[in-house]
Amino acid sequence: MLVTSFRMAKTWEEAKVRMMVDLKSALTDSFVANPVKRIAVPFEPQNLLRWLSSQTMFPKIYWSDEENALTVAGIGAADTKECSYNQLAHEVFKPLSRIQSRDIFYYGGMCFDPKNIRDEWSGFGESRFVLPMYEIVKKNKDYYFCCNITSHNAQKAFEGLSNIQAPAQQSFHLPALNHRLDSPDQTNWGKSLEELLAAINGGSLKKLVLARKIAFTFRDTLNACDLLAELEQLSPASSRFLFQFSKEQAFFGASPERLYHREGRRIKSDALAGTRHRGQTQTEDEFLKNELMASSKDRREHDYVVAEITRKLKGLCDSLQLDEAIKILTLNHSHHLYQGIEGELKDNVTDVDILAGLHPTPAVGGVPTEEALQWIRKLEPFSRGWFAGPVGCIGKDKVDFIVAIRSALILNNTIHVYAGAGIVPGSEAKAEWQEIDYKIQNLLKVLKIGVQS
Repeated sequence: MLVTSFRMAKTWEEAKVRMMVDLKSALTDSFVANPVKRIAVPFEPQNLLRWLSSQTMFPKIYWSDEENALTVAGIGAADTKECSYNQLAHEVFKPLSRIQSRDIFYYGGMCFDPKNIRDEWSGFGESRFVLPMYEIVKKNKDYYFCCNITSHNAQKAFEGLSNIQAPAQQSFHLPALNHRLDSPDQTNWGKSLEELLAAINGGSLKKLVLARKIAFTFRDTLNACDLLAELEQLSPASSRFLFQFSKEQAFFGASPERLYHREGRRIKSDALAGTRHRGQTQTEDEFLKNELMASSKDRREHDYVVAEITRKLKGLCDSLQLDEAIKILTLNHSHHLYQGIEGELKDNVTDVDILAGLHPTPAVGGVPTEEALQWIRKLEPFSRGWFAGPVGCIGKDKVDFIVAIRSALILNNTIHVYAGAGIVPGSEAKAEWQEIDYKIQNLLKVLKIGVQS
């Protein structure tokens, strides 16, 4: 149940005092019928990332959907679900059915490939979903300071209120860059594409998304909240996310690609493929959009994505609708081919079924899926971890997952930036290398780094 005090708090001290009063009242009630209780105090508008940056409590969670209808900054953990892919139904989704409030969400994600997750991703695991203990929620134009409690942590939540800080006035500071390492470098990238194209032209593999990782090492530690705040200004039409489970590790990004959104039995998904950079003038920009729309190579890549997502959703849905025409999705630094897909799920279909059916899409994996994964493990000299995996929020009747592209992993003073390019017949190594450079432009701009091509 959502317990709400309707009078708006004006200061952080007032919000915490009001929360303490409401918590005391909630502690006297039974948790048997309602295992998670949520208290919300209406609050003055806040800068959520500035508040999140000022806190010393971990984990830190940030989620903002592409429509900006829901933005959440959370700290601490009222509950955490960590499990393998095979345990998702029992450990993550089944317990949510007992929660009464439709405003309670767990935030987290899953790795791209559970067979290939290495040391730098050890703090994330195959999957992890967190119910924050404290949240600032912006829902449309309204703001709330919220606390989620269970029978196991109610007293801890009460005591932890004293540790919550008011947002500090901070200026963005980026340490000096020490070192850059491209993995693979451009020479080995060309060799991988040559081997891959030979396989595509001579076998059953039709498309594969090959990724690069660029590691930038700075002289001092990096503040993930500050970097995401800068990135958010450059990516207003994307879903923004941050998962920082410890002081040393943080995964964040701004993704334009929805894996799926489910509300009740209604599901939406995106088919996104093909890329052109933005033009320097309006005339050049229009030329590049028309070039993308007319490109047989990019249309072929997009068609694989549409056909595969549609095929998988047909088995899960009673009805399915695909946008009649391919559209151009324009972002700050790039254009993409796009089509939306909507459907009505069959009665017995679960979110685990949807995840198993859709992930990985051909936009980040390949066609056919299992053969593509084998090639990715062979050719990419790093683990993707949560990059290109499903991340988002899950609730009682609503689930929202995006594909974690346009993303980066922070490990102390090193940031690993990831992006991939779709390889099909006609792909050229230099052009695909440059395509990835376009895709990471916003992240490089935040890091104040020029592109190497």
